[in-house]
Amino acid sequence: MYAYATGLHYPSPDEVRAAFGGSVGVEGSDEEAGMGRIMTGICRRWSAVLAMVMVAPLLALTSGPAVAVDGKADNLASYTACVADAIASAGFVDTLGHFAEEAIDCLGYYGITLGTTPERFSPNQPITRWQMALFLVRAAVPAGVELPEPSDQGFEDLDRMAPFIRDAINQVAAMGITRGTSPTTFSPTLRMDRRSMALFIYRFLRMAPPGPGGADATLIIPDDTVFEDLSGQSEDAVTAIRVIYEMGVTTGTTATTFSPNRRVTRAQMALFFTRALAHTNARPVGVTIQSDADLVSAGDTLDVHISIRNKSFGTRAGALVDVFSTPADDPYSSFGPDGACLLGVEVAFGGRVCMIDRSDQRLDESGNLLVVLEPTDNMLLWAWAGSVEEEFRVNSTTSGSIDIQVLKPAAAVRVRDDMRLTATRLKLGDTVEVAFQLVDDDGRPVSEAGVGIQIVTTYETNGVTDRTKIATYRTDSEGLVVVPFRATDPDRAAGNDSVTLDLDVVTQALGVVDQTTLGVVADDADDRDDDVFTWSEEAPVASTLRLRQSVAYHEIPESGPGPVQLVRAILTDQYGAQVTDARIDFSSDDLLGLGTGPVSKNTDSSGVAALRYRRDVSTPSSELISAETSDGNVDARPIYHYWAEPQPDRSSALGIPVLLGDVRNNVILYDAFSPKLLRYDANDRFAIRDIVVTMSAFEEALASGDYKRLSYSRYSTEPGKTSSFELTNTRIFDEA
Repeated sequence: MYAYATGLHYPSPDEVRAAFGGSVGVEGSDEEAGMGRIMTGICRRWSAVLAMVMVAPLLALTSGPAVAVDGKADNLASYTACVADAIASAGFVDTLGHFAEEAIDCLGYYGITLGTTPERFSPNQPITRWQMALFLVRAAVPAGVELPEPSDQGFEDLDRMAPFIRDAINQVAAMGITRGTSPTTFSPTLRMDRRSMALFIYRFLRMAPPGPGGADATLIIPDDTVFEDLSGQSEDAVTAIRVIYEMGVTTGTTATTFSPNRRVTRAQMALFFTRALAHTNARPVGVTIQSDADLVSAGDTLDVHISIRNKSFGTRAGALVDVFSTPADDPYSSFGPDGACLLGVEVAFGGRVCMIDRSDQRLDESGNLLVVLEPTDNMLLWAWAGSVEEEFRVNSTTSGSIDIQVLKPAAAVRVRDDMRLTATRLKLGDTVEVAFQLVDDDGRPVSEAGVGIQIVTTYETNGVTDRTKIATYRTDSEGLVVVPFRATDPDRAAGNDSVTLDLDVVTQALGVVDQTTLGVVADDADDRDDDVFTWSEEAPVASTLRLRQSVAYHEIPESGPGPVQLVRAILTDQYGAQVTDARIDFSSDDLLGLGTGPVSKNTDSSGVAALRYRRDVSTPSSELISAETSDGNVDARPIYHYWAEPQPDRSSALGIPVLLGDVRNNVILYDAFSPKLLRYDANDRFAIRDIVVTMSAFEEALASGDYKRLSYSRYSTEPGKTSSFELTNTRIFDEA
């Protein structure tokens, strides 16, 4: 491809005035403050090897106002400040599961909030004006807003405030974000309402240079009046509300109301703030890489923004940036044991892969870089910065990466139906819908209209073929065709009628992926398939029994009562319907668990028989649990439950088979004969095939099942101690 890298230049206020022929903004009003800036940039053309994209050699990047009147926010940020490390838990115990949890964690990451205590944020408490001043001052640095030195702004009601609070209030006043409730009062303890919040955020955004994908608040001309409750508000307040609506900072309390006089909680403030920060230059420490779409069609261009920040959120203006890609399915196979690039690595732009050279692009003065590419296949795109001749090492070089998914041309038709999961029959008179979806070679849906799919149907009634039909259907805009099929009772007087449907799919140059319940289109050929849809009027009989357990393992205690295991057996008939009041016999191979003798339970109205039992011994075991109907006609596939003992500190092992990886609870199990349990946390060291990786990358690999063996050393459950874990497929020793 050709890749374009652009730097963003922010003109001075004088340049803006010259460009617009005069003043930008209104000075002197209590409701209006800030100086406009316009974001422009020049795209320069650079050569690379992944694909080919044709773009004009000069591309203006401006956050100019939208002109459409459509009742929608037209100036949304393309990217976010709350990404990667910025959404890690800030440690507040009272925000877990809260609707604003991620926004609150993000403000904690940037140091904008410290919480009401180190462990509490108090999301439902109201915001006061002095707190708002602190938030704005703390947000200034990551957002790229220059703070003036604190100086007395004439407020006479700040005596009871701490010095750092007085400084923050005077700073936001000096910037024109507030002029107080009167010339001599700020009213620091007054609670913020939504109108004041809108004004403060709007004025802050007018001072903040637009960041990657952000809009310039000074250039937005609101084109919508969606809120019907702003009568009586000042013109400047209405402008502020309408502008931040266009920027996506607020969505209102309803589709038509803003509720300007309603108080703002700390949680609501967090949402306002993080949406506003998305428009600014605030980005996490290190390398941040974001794209303007999660999925791109082959042949389309994709904008990728790269930002690099130091530990104080300052920029690395002018730093050389190298960008390369690795295969998306197993990216760590592209690096050698020393972390150097090895196989399947391709240069995105620049002269040499995984090395900084003078043809690489530089960050602009705000520490950002725009790369425009045309990816042709799924990839993991990497970015890093360094000095000329410096080489990339995945286990030591600070970098960022992003998974780019490419929607490729249709390669097959995927066929699914809406039969019940365990059904083998349909009742005469029932309808089954069959969906034919275009998919690419990775199995992703392809939205392509007008593709012809020929469907051949052959019905038989009581073993006699009565009709064959050939019909061609065209896909809709989603690349989908849905066809209903139905069979009626041919003879109501008879009691054993049966109708079958043989379904064949014919496509030009496309494969067929059969995901129907019974595999009715698998191995399509000219001859009739063995598997068909069958409509019947036979009486329901139990036909399928499935076992499910609430958890796959328990950690056994050293002493005291053991944990309780819950196993469910689900019984259904040939039509997939639940079978009630049937006796199920449970048994296992563990004398210390359920025991070998059958334990019987009856199915309830949902066709479920539930069994609970306690295991009070401290001996580890892999228990094989089985179940069958009391008449022995239907049995379930057995399942394993692991009663695991925790591994002691200072243990280690090399190349042991992994039984189970529970990434939700940070647990790994191994040793099928005597299950062992390991726990890990973010303090530990992680590797894949000798390559040091992040905890999230380790967990993704663990959950994928692609890596079958584990090595660990220096294992410790003590807080602050570092254990080492490595995934591999190589057996070194069974135990060490």
